[in-house]
Amino acid sequence: MKTGSTKYGPWSPEDTEILRQMAESGKSTVAIAARLHRNIEGVRREARRHGIVLKPVRRTFTLRELHDQVTAANRKF
Repeated sequence: MKTGSTKYGPWSPEDTEILRQMAESGKSTVAIAARLHRNIEGVRREARRHGIVLKPVRRTFTLRELHDQVTAANRKF
C-alpha cells in the first residue's frame, strides 16, 4: 500500500501548520479543506496524525429521522 501519495500530493510542513492555525482559531473542517485544496477525510486524517483537535461537526438529520424523533417524543406525553 502506498502512503503519503494521493492525487492531492503529500502534506508539506506549511500545510500542516495552516491546518493547525485554522483549527486553533475554530474554523470548520470544510473551511480548512477548501483553503488547503484537500478533501475532508484527508484533513481529518492529518489532524489526527498530528494530534490537532478539529471543531466538532454538527449532526444533521434526514426528514425520516426527525419524523421518528418527533413521533417518539409525542408518545411519551
